[in-house]
Amino acid sequence: MKFLHFPILVMKEILKNMDPIVLINLSLISKKMSFLILHGNPSRFKISLSDYLTITSGQESYNIYLCRGKSNLVAVKVAQGMCSVNWNDTWPKLLFHILKVFKCPITTVTGFLLGPVKFREAMQQVIRGNFEIQDMDLRNSSMGSDVLGRMFEEANVTGTLTLNREYESTMQCPKDLKYLLSENSDWFTIDKLIASRCVVIEVTKCSLTNFELDEYLKKWQNGDYPNLEYFFTSGIEPMELLDGLGWCRTGSLVVS
Repeated sequence: MKFLHFPILVMKEILKNMDPIVLINLSLISKKMSFLILHGNPSRFKISLSDYLTITSGQESYNIYLCRGKSNLVAVKVAQGMCSVNWNDTWPKLLFHILKVFKCPITTVTGFLLGPVKFREAMQQVIRGNFEIQDMDLRNSSMGSDVLGRMFEEANVTGTLTLNREYESTMQCPKDLKYLLSENSDWFTIDKLIASRCVVIEVTKCSLTNFELDEYLKKWQNGDYPNLEYFFTSGIEPMELLDGLGWCRTGSLVVS
C-alpha cells in the first residue's frame, strides 16, 4: 500500500482530514494501519449510543445502524446519504473495535432509545475493554436493578448518571461517578451515600432518615467525604440539621 511509504508527517495530515468511517475501514486493513489511525487524532470524535452508534465530527454525524447478527457491510446514515463499514461481525464487536482504535470515551449512552437487549450487549463490550462512559441517561429504561447493579460494579462511568425509575436495594452507584441525578431513590441508602465518591448528588424520595442525614452532614462539615461539593434531597422533613439549611464546606447543601 503506497500510503504506508509516505513520511509520517504526510500521513498525519492525510489522516487528520479523513472522516471516521474512512478511518474505521482503514483500520480493518491491517494491525499496522489500525495503529496509524491514532495519527488522525480520533479523540476529536464524539461517540454516543442510542438508537444508533453515532460518531460526531464537528457538525457532521455518522449514524451506524445496530443490525442483528453478522453482516459483510454495516450501513451508516449521513446527511449526504449512505455509506458503509466493511465489517463481518456483530455491531457490539464493532463498537469494541472503534473504541479500541480511536481511544476516545463514549460521551453519552441513552438507555431508553438503545433498549434493554442492545444495552446489555453494548455494556458487555464496554466492560470487556474497560472503556470510559462519560454520561449515562437511564430515564424510563426497563433494565432491572440486579442487572444494572452488577454492571455498575465494573462499568467505568465517570460523568453523570440520570435515573427516574424505582429500583431495588441491589442497585449500585458506579464507583467513579461524579454526578448522580436520581428520582424515586428508595434504593439510595446511607451505605451508598457513604461509599459514594460523587461531587454532586441530587436524589428525591430516597430512604435516608433524618438521623442518618444529620450524622452524615456533621461529618461532611468536619471534612469527611472530601469529594462531595453539593447534595440535594427532597421528601425528608429536616429535623435539627445542624445550624440550618444551605451551609457548606466547599459548595452548598440543600435539603427540602
